[in-house]
Amino acid sequence: MSERVYGSRCTACGKVSYPGHAVCPACGGEEFDGGLRATGQPEDPAPQIGKRVRATIGTVRQVGDRGIEGLIFVPA
Repeated sequence: MSERVYGSRCTACGKVSYPGHAVCPACGGEEFDGGLRATGQPEDPAPQIGKRVRATIGTVRQVGDRGIEGLIFVPA
C-alpha cells in the first residue's frame, strides 16, 4: 500500500491544495493540468495520451444483477 497523498497545483498561480479543488481557492483559476490522477473507464472512439476528457459517473461493470458505479471518461 502506498503512503502518498496527492493534491493539485493550480497552473495559474502555482498554489498547491489538498484535497484538490475544481476551482483554485487562492486565485479562482479552473485549469489544474496534471494535478489529478484517477482511474476509470474510457469511452472514446479515438483515445490519445494527453487528450482532454471529462469525467462522469456511471455503471462500469455488472456483478450478478448489481451494477458497479465508477468514473467514465468521455471526450471534453
